[in-house]
Amino acid sequence: MIFKQKLKHEAIILVISSFFQLNNFLSFFDEKKLIKGRKVFLLVFSDTVSEKLIFHFKEYIEKFSVVEVIDMRRKTNSLNQKFVNIKFIKVLCYYFFVFKKIFKIKKSFLISSFTTYTKLQFPTLFFIIIISPLKIFLLEDGMGEYVHSKKNMKKSLIIFLFIKLLIYKKQNICTLQLAKSRKDYVGLLGESFFEEKHFFDNRVFFKNFIKKSFSNKNRYNPRCLLIATRSNPHNFEFNKSLYIKTLIEINKKYSYSPNQILFCPHPREELIYFEELEKDLSIYSNINKVSSHVVENFLLKDNLEIVIGAFSSSLYYAKTIFNINQVYYIYDYEDPSRSLVNRNDYINIYNPLNIKNFLKK
Repeated sequence: MIFKQKLKHEAIILVISSFFQLNNFLSFFDEKKLIKGRKVFLLVFSDTVSEKLIFHFKEYIEKFSVVEVIDMRRKTNSLNQKFVNIKFIKVLCYYFFVFKKIFKIKKSFLISSFTTYTKLQFPTLFFIIIISPLKIFLLEDGMGEYVHSKKNMKKSLIIFLFIKLLIYKKQNICTLQLAKSRKDYVGLLGESFFEEKHFFDNRVFFKNFIKKSFSNKNRYNPRCLLIATRSNPHNFEFNKSLYIKTLIEINKKYSYSPNQILFCPHPREELIYFEELEKDLSIYSNINKVSSHVVENFLLKDNLEIVIGAFSSSLYYAKTIFNINQVYYIYDYEDPSRSLVNRNDYINIYNPLNIKNFLKK
């Protein structure tokens, strides 16, 4: 049995939904030489991650290691699709698929690390329980890590089980920290259960990784970034009008040409919305495509003067990691898509950082 264990190849399991999380992971693992020679299993759970984005994830990870994508999105699971109207059977089929993948990986590989973003799901727990990785790393999942909302004040069942599982299995869990201080975190990353010594300040590695990997490969040098939020049927027309209004205001205040402004749609934007934004906003700015060149890749550009965006963690990182002087959020007080509480949660984080409302009269 010991002899067979030695024959197993080491592998890494990675669960992400954005390039920001991927860059956080790669910057640390590449610097610490934890990825070389190990296969990466890329698990995709979120239905909002498109085929195109998965392709770019895989393409980029292949620069560092061998990678195998395991598509665990419910909407693409073939067994689920056979039983569209029978919920119980759909759930059984999905978890049959999950357990089949888990035991297949466990049979052939020794999992040296399991890295996941903090929006945990039950399949994530099953992977950890059965595979028992040597180490677990947590990645930030956006602004929710910093906002003291009612949602974060209540422990979900998954987080409760996750912490009990770690205590029972006596596993060390590490956080690749991008906050200035561990005390900035709320929710899962704010749990007192996690030991201080297992928080790794990844800010310098992250910034250097972005500079090394992207600065010389993309010659486009914008002076202004406008960052969008993800659209849905209830807010798309409102947000599109807000972006146009903001772009017109940018031109009035700064006299930038359209070529000097880069509009960044949300990386997980649905194609139907992306195409309409591209058509209607291209007369005011350049439009960033879905690729490995995401918002943070432009934050080290020499010409960049101003970053403006919808409520987003990108604004927080632009100020706290990349030290951009002029950072603004956009908010119209008639916005029907956000509650007053939700808006104030974000603004309370932005105010101490001198991130102001660009459209405030």
